[in-house]
Amino acid sequence: PDAVVYLGGPEDAAWVDENPKVAEKVFASGPGEILQAAEINSARFLYISSSSVFDGTRGNYVESDSISPNTLLGKLK
Repeated sequence: PDAVVYLGGPEDAAWVDENPKVAEKVFASGPGEILQAAEINSARFLYISSSSVFDGTRGNYVESDSISPNTLLGKLK
C-alpha cells in the first residue's frame, strides 16, 4: 500500500483503565509494529488520535500544541 491508516482502539477511558495491558498493545506497541511494516514497504503511516492527548483545560487545540494527557488513554496515545 501507499499508506496505512491506523484507527485502532476504543475511545473509552474506563475500558483502558480496566484493561491496561491490552490497551498498551492497541495504542502503543501495536501501532509501532505496524509502523515498522509500513516503513519496510515505503508506505506512509497515519495514526489517527483523539483529543485525549490534551488535558481539556482549554479547547480549540491544534496539532502543534503541547500534549498534556491526564488519563491512561491519553498517555498511551
